[in-house]
Amino acid sequence: MKKMLIFTILALLLLPNLTTAYVSISISATTTPSTIEPGQTANLILTISNIGTSSAQNVKLKFKSHSFITPSNNLFDLQSIPNGNSIQVTVPFTVSSATTEGTTAIQFTVDYNDAADPSGIKTQENSATISITKRTLLEVNQVAYDKESIQPGDTVSMNIELKNVGKGTVKDLSVSIYSSDIPFVPVEASSRYLDSLGPGSMKNATFNIIINKDAKTIANAIPITLSYYDEFNALHTDTKYIGLKISGVPEFVVSVEKTENVYAGNSGKLSISISNRGTAVAQFLTAKFDSNLDVTPKEYYVGNLDPDDSSTISIDIDLSRMPAGKYPLNMTLMFKDPYNKDFTESHVLNFNVTNRPLQISTTTQIIILLIVVGILYWKRNFVKSLIKRK
Repeated sequence: MKKMLIFTILALLLLPNLTTAYVSISISATTTPSTIEPGQTANLILTISNIGTSSAQNVKLKFKSHSFITPSNNLFDLQSIPNGNSIQVTVPFTVSSATTEGTTAIQFTVDYNDAADPSGIKTQENSATISITKRTLLEVNQVAYDKESIQPGDTVSMNIELKNVGKGTVKDLSVSIYSSDIPFVPVEASSRYLDSLGPGSMKNATFNIIINKDAKTIANAIPITLSYYDEFNALHTDTKYIGLKISGVPEFVVSVEKTENVYAGNSGKLSISISNRGTAVAQFLTAKFDSNLDVTPKEYYVGNLDPDDSSTISIDIDLSRMPAGKYPLNMTLMFKDPYNKDFTESHVLNFNVTNRPLQISTTTQIIILLIVVGILYWKRNFVKSLIKRK
C-alpha cells in the first residue's frame, strides 16, 4: 500500500502542469494633442490588449458620463480580441468651454465574454487622464525701426512688440536675436527678459543694433527666438521671423573727363565720367541730355553701376553755329534702387568752346623754315665780313 502511494505521488509530480485558460485585459491611453484647451476637440487613443491565454469575445467599450468631456460615441463594439492580440480604438471627444485648467479623468468599462469560461459577461473598469490647459501662443504684433531708411554702417533702434494671443499666461519670457546669419551686431546684450505676459497682453523688446558695413541692400528675414514657460511650467522655445530692409543710396560724381575738337564752328566730342560713390547699386542707369545744344545721342543707357564703380560715356556735339565761350550741358540721370523704386537726378556740366588755333600747311611751314635758315645764314656771313674789314 505504501509503495502504491509513493508511485502515485511521483506520477503526479511528473505529469505536465495543467493550467486553466483565462482572459486578461490591459489598457493604455494617450490623447492627441497631449494637452487640450477648453472648447477644443481631440482624440483619445486606447490600446486594449488581451495578455491572457483565452480569447475575449463580444468585447464592448462603454464610456461613463462626464460633466465636461463628451465622447463622440458612448458605446463601441470591438467584437473579439484573441489571446496575445490587441486592438486600438480612436475616440474623438470634446472638452467643454466651461472646463477649468488641470487634469481630469474619463471613466469607461470593457465588457467581454471569456471563451474558456461561459459563466457570463465580465467587466473591467478603467479610466484615462486628460490634461486641460489654456494654450499659450505668442505673435510678433509689430516691428518698428527709428530710421525710415536703414543703410550699411547705421546704428538703429529696433523695437519688437509681442502679443500673447493664446489663453494661458506666459512666464519667464525672454527674446533673443542672436544668429550667425544676421547682417548686424547688437550694441548691448542680444537677449531681453520680459517676465510674464498674460492673455491678450503686449510687451516690447528693444535692441540697439549696428548694421554691418558690407551688408547687402536686400530685405532680410531676421530670426528671433522666444523662450518661455506655460502655466504647467513646461518650457517652450519658438522661432519667429521679422523683416529688416537695408537700403542704400547711389551718389553720383559727374564730370567732363575729356574734350576733342571743341572749337567754334566745328563738331566736337565730350567724354563724360559717371562715378557711384554711394552705398547701393544704381540699376538701369540712363543718362538723358536735355538742353539747347545739339548733342548725339540724346539718351545713353549705362546699365547697372555698382558702388565705387564708374562708367564713361561719349557724346558728339554740333558747334557749327556756336561762338567761343562757356556753355552748360544739362544731364538727367534716371535709375532704380535695389527695391525697384524710380529715381531721377539732375546735373549741369560746363565746358568751354574755343576758337580753332591758326593752322599752317606743311608747304608753308617748309618755306618759312627755309627763309629763317637763309636769314640766319646771311646774318652769320655778314657778321664775319664786318670783322674782316676791321
